[in-house]
Amino acid sequence: MNILKSTLPDRVCGRSRATVLVTLLIGTIATLPALADHGFPHVNVLGQGTFVEDVSAIFKLKGIGEGTTVLKLKDASDMVVLHISIEPGGIGPWHTHTGTGMLINLGPGVVTNAVGDDCEPHHYQANEAFVDPGDGELHAVRNDSQDPIKLIAVFYGVDGPPVTPTDPPHDCDFRP
Repeated sequence: MNILKSTLPDRVCGRSRATVLVTLLIGTIATLPALADHGFPHVNVLGQGTFVEDVSAIFKLKGIGEGTTVLKLKDASDMVVLHISIEPGGIGPWHTHTGTGMLINLGPGVVTNAVGDDCEPHHYQANEAFVDPGDGELHAVRNDSQDPIKLIAVFYGVDGPPVTPTDPPHDCDFRP
């Protein structure tokens, strides 16, 4: 990403660097339907945009892990909305995000999400929502159910591609 920041100006044709990168990502994602046939998620970009105002956000997460986690996004202006489908037995390999995401499992299947910090699988039923902190936090998802999963994801503070593949944590048994 540092190479892109140093070679791509802050604004291109009146659009922010992040908006330009997300637009490039759309072309890349157009090739993903073929991967969905092999158990990988099928991802559609539903929309992207930049708030005309300066937007920041604070999210307080309670209930997973110990205590409260506070996420502060100094610049949440750039956002992208994704529709993600994962067939039964499908996987979303280990990855991270540049922005913080709000995801809703539209069901009918169950999402299993393992986070790199504790590698503990978390299960989200249909109509349950969860937060993906992004900012380098590793995680992987899979569909262990017999039903497909459909997710809507809204990522705020996207600075570059919203998904970056990673290696799994060394001490984690969760395999997508």
